[in-house]
Parts: sequence; structure tokens; C-alpha cells
Amino acid sequence: MVPGRQKRSRMVRAVSRDVTSLSKTSSQMIGSLLPTTTIRACPTHKEFAEFGSPTSQPPQRQIPRDDPQTSEMSSAKKTSGKAQRSAIADVVAREYTIHLHKRLHGVTFKKRAPRAIKEIKAFATQAMGTNDVRLDPQLNKKVWECGIKGVPFRLRVRISRRRNDEEDAKEKLYSYVQAVNVKNPKGLPTVVVEE
Repeated sequence: MVPGRQKRSRMVRAVSRDVTSLSKTSSQMIGSLLPTTTIRACPTHKEFAEFGSPTSQPPQRQIPRDDPQTSEMSSAKKTSGKAQRSAIADVVAREYTIHLHKRLHGVTFKKRAPRAIKEIKAFATQAMGTNDVRLDPQLNKKVWECGIKGVPFRLRVRISRRRNDEEDAKEKLYSYVQAVNVKNPKGLPTVVVEE
């Protein structure tokens, strides 16, 4: 063993002995200052019952149920008191600006135009409440005109909710989406269009 190392290791042992002795004496001094009480790690069940559990939720407020005879929201009054809306009243056309840039953020370049078509359909479904959404071929050309990667940032579209005249149609209404030619669609509000 190298003489310098032996000397250093003795010094380290001596310092560690001093530190442990100091920590013992300081803990004894602190212990003598504190009053002698027994400390339990966790409270008993009775103590929880007295003071309530710290993790327990506040009691839930009871919401009174509506009386079916007096309630306006009861299903019997819905059908008898209010006439069902006809499909004719639901026919409407609106112009929207769809912000495609935020909807396509992070999408792979080679999947952008197909994803844009899906996002337009999802937007029309959400806006008009119809699952049957049909796109105009001109809208498809407008999305694809700069290629699969170059989808326009914003599109101005007219979404028309129309009656489904087919005999074996699952739904009474469908949405038809058309492109609207504008110079800059940014900032244009939603407009109801009279057809």
C-alpha cells in the first residue's frame, strides 16, 4: 500500500468517527429538550371516525329528482307537447372557413391531401349533424391542386344540408360540401346562405 493512501484513509476514518459521535450527541441533546410523548405512526380507526379521513371526499349534494308529472323535461311531454321537426325545416346552407393547417399539423406529407378530405368530412358531420357527407368534385380538385403535400392552409366551403330522396336511404338528410372561390378565406365569418 502506498504510504500517502494509508495516511489519507486513516484521516477519513477519523473524520467519519467524529461526525457519527457528533450526530449521536446532537440527537441526545434534542431528545432531552423535547417532552416525552409517544408518537404513533398512523391514527386509529376511531380517530379517523372522529376527525374524518384526510383522503375522504366532501359529501355529495343530493340533487332532487324531477317529478314526472310536473317536469317539462319528461319524455311524455316531449312527444305530445312539441311537434317533431320536419326534414324541410332542417334544410339549410352555410358558408364556413375550415382551417386545414391546424388539422393537418404533424401529418406525414404523403398523407396530407387524403387526410384533408377526411377532416373536411368530419367538420361537415360535426357542423350539420349528418353522418352522410358528400363532397363536390370541384372541392376535391381544390384540395389536390397543389399536390398531395401542398394542401391549402384554409378553405372556404359551403355546406348544404339536403333531403335524401332515395327510397332505401338510412338517413333523411345528407350534407353536400362545395368549394367557394374567395381571394383570402382568412377571417371570414360563418354565413347562412339563402338558396
